[in-house]
Amino acid sequence: MTPDHEPAVQQPPAPQPSAPAASNGENFVRPPSNLFFPLTAVFGVAFVITIFALVARMFGNPRAPINRFLDEYGMHLILTEVIGILLSGLLAMVVDRLQTLARTEDK
Repeated sequence: MTPDHEPAVQQPPAPQPSAPAASNGENFVRPPSNLFFPLTAVFGVAFVITIFALVARMFGNPRAPINRFLDEYGMHLILTEVIGILLSGLLAMVVDRLQTLARTEDK
């Protein structure tokens, strides 16, 4: 045989990851949902859309109804959305922490 044709080396199959075994025979219980996380995302999306609208109004007709609305209420919208992001984000973290503590106390 030539050095270019070495026999193939057989390797054992890679171990397959197994699902974690439930402790004490209990099934996995989904934690209760925290509605403040999606609410924070909604406020964030509204904030981004408002910012894009405020930038886009500079290129449009200044007498258009949406531009007049954004001229008058744009900063109020931004302020409301920022407060919404901060409050819902803070509440999401507080509720998540309380749920985590309640789950660890149950064990």
